[in-house]
Amino acid sequence: RGITASASTVTASLSDSGQSRTGSRRRAGTGAKRSAPPRGTGAADALIAAVRSEGQQRGWSVIRWITADDNARARRVYDRMAAQTNWVTYDLKV
Repeated sequence: RGITASASTVTASLSDSGQSRTGSRRRAGTGAKRSAPPRGTGAADALIAAVRSEGQQRGWSVIRWITADDNARARRVYDRMAAQTNWVTYDLKV
């Protein structure tokens, strides 16, 4: 599965997680950015809009992603277009 944003050669891989907090069959999407566009081209906005559109077509209730705490430039874009959550992520090494 993939999405290509028109502002650049940016692509995203999407997957259905099927997770539900209440037991209902609400679907959530997770996204993974595969290539970085040139800065200042509007590609990030185009990519997020394309992912939102795909999520709407698939009937998802939310799309979530993670980014580094120190990625200030990306976080400014995300803060403009989405709501930051209270979730903290953890990795358990195996």
